[in-house]
Amino acid sequence: MADIYGELRPVIAKRLRCTEEQVNLETEFKKDLGADSIDLVELVMSIETMYDIEFTDDAIERILSVQDAITYVQQLIDSK
Repeated sequence: MADIYGELRPVIAKRLRCTEEQVNLETEFKKDLGADSIDLVELVMSIETMYDIEFTDDAIERILSVQDAITYVQQLIDSK
């Protein structure tokens, strides 16, 4: 999981126009980084491309924090 965090941290920072220091496991995309729905869709698309996975619409709605995203990505990778 640490590898996923290390890989996603710069992607999240770039997509949400913040510093990597602002991105930690507890960081919430909307609350802490001010992400809107378009930002989140673009972030999800980037993550899907990076890992050749596909998020479900339901999962996208439930992913609120960086930790949520990492956990979901890990689950998808493990299920391949």
